Amino acid sequence: MNTVSYSRPVTLHSIRQLLPSASFVGCGDIYFRDLTPHSDHCQHGDLFVAVPGSTCHGNDYANQAVLNGATGILTDTPCPDLDASQCVVSDVRRSYAWLCQYLRGKPAEALKTIGVTGTNGKTTITWLLRSILNASQKPAGLLGTIQYDDSRNTPVTSNMTTPDAKVLAEWLQRMAIAGASHAVMEVSSHALDQKRIAGISLNTSIITNITQDHLDYHPDFDNYRSTKAMIADYTQPEGQLIINGDDPNIRRALERYRGVHKPITVGFDDQSDHWIQLESMDQSGSQFQLNLPGHVVSI
Repeated sequence: MNTVSYSRPVTLHSIRQLLPSASFVGCGDIYFRDLTPHSDHCQHGDLFVAVPGSTCHGNDYANQAVLNGATGILTDTPCPDLDASQCVVSDVRRSYAWLCQYLRGKPAEALKTIGVTGTNGKTTITWLLRSILNASQKPAGLLGTIQYDDSRNTPVTSNMTTPDAKVLAEWLQRMAIAGASHAVMEVSSHALDQKRIAGISLNTSIITNITQDHLDYHPDFDNYRSTKAMIADYTQPEGQLIINGDDPNIRRALERYRGVHKPITVGFDDQSDHWIQLESMDQSGSQFQLNLPGHVVSI
């Protein structure tokens, strides 16, 4: 059973100080304790986040949020008929995710963060990384398809590959409190598109592969592929961007990327920065050589 407990924030925060470029309707500032995109979760002193969706807008639920105690609304479109304080920003999702990280003390800054995206292999790679880090006496938390783990307490079954921005911030805070040195997380295309990891600067980003998937959500494959490449934008300037050097779709996706990172390639192609030479593979396992710059490792 998880023994770490969390109480509702009691400090009042000024949204004008936190989002100085925002504009306001019906007020000069909004002071709030916590925030939520769910109108039925609002309590007295909360900021209701009116997230735009594909079929409806959070503004449709703003009145209910106010009736439940919301002190104000964070939105990208003012509600002229709403008798409530409103903070208007250009990107609600990004602002929401950043505020979530801020309210939890920016826990990602106390951790080495590793984000893994790709169509296949995210879970396998994150579990391998957690195992390697733990074996190296570097406690690692994990967020992914199967479980959320703060590195010390009993993991819990997850309900989303990459949690909502608020839940994500809470789990990173748990990891920091638990003494984790690293946070390893699966980053889905939905999470990248919805900017759930805004406010986090990844130390290392990994793209495993990109094949057709989630076309019920993304309008086409090009959009899906481009969304996967967005993880590069969340990588620290001095961080690492590691990609599957054998996947042309990743290279195609990164053609539009104009960041500071030169991707580190890993693959079977001997032109990769780190290339794999398979020696044997059967039911008992595999043996291969990992060719690194300057030396070779047998595994």
